[in-house]
Amino acid sequence: MNGERVSLSQFRGKVVIINFWSSGCPPCIMEMPSLIKLKGLMDGKPFVILTITSDPRSISERAIREMNITLPVLLDPDARVAMTYGAYGLPTTYIIAADGTVDNHVVGGANWSDGSVLDYLNKLIKTTPASQKTSSPQGT
Repeated sequence: MNGERVSLSQFRGKVVIINFWSSGCPPCIMEMPSLIKLKGLMDGKPFVILTITSDPRSISERAIREMNITLPVLLDPDARVAMTYGAYGLPTTYIIAADGTVDNHVVGGANWSDGSVLDYLNKLIKTTPASQKTSSPQGT
């Protein structure tokens, strides 16, 4: 949102959730609170959530305020990133392993703060080789 470019390689060594969403997508709006909760539940771990929208900046800013989104929101105005990932339906979420590879993806809304999701993410973090883990605080 601040005009800074973001690259997935910046987060090497961390498990990353990339969530493609839109303010006009009811399932996207419904799952956003669970993504926000997940961020808190994973605080202090090598884990990052990035949300990406193709909505215009003014609409995105309004949605962030109205939905009280405390996650990083990245703008993809021409949907180039979404097309690169193959995110044609919304919401679509990709789970990126610490080595930068796509470990899994989910099309449609999900409860991201569910215990089974936490177990999966913690297991993914534990399988990260020690040489890839970072001790720096969450850099979002």
